[in-house]
Amino acid sequence: MTDEVPQKTLDPENWDEMRALAHRMVDDAITYLETVGERPVWQPVPEDIAAGFNSSVPREPAGADAVYREFLETIFPYPMGTQFYGQVRSPSATSPLPVGRQNTDLPRKFHPF
Repeated sequence: MTDEVPQKTLDPENWDEMRALAHRMVDDAITYLETVGERPVWQPVPEDIAAGFNSSVPREPAGADAVYREFLETIFPYPMGTQFYGQVRSPSATSPLPVGRQNTDLPRKFHPF
């Protein structure tokens, strides 16, 4: 008789879907760089989006695709820049790809303390 505890994992349930999402992120990153001259250098974060950063965190998983969609709608259009050249802040192992392409400093801007 074994008393094995089921292991939790952060691996995706479907590697093919994760691979497709990662390819889409790379495509989006390249398109972002390709079209950088067609956008304003900066635009303010709308109040309703900024207010969302003060809401409580989700209690249930949303899935990588849903999280990336939310990123595209609420963070991606509003790069904040950084006051330290060459510094890229990455709050997790999965965020450097989408956030790193902007060298964004969102954690400093919206950090609660």
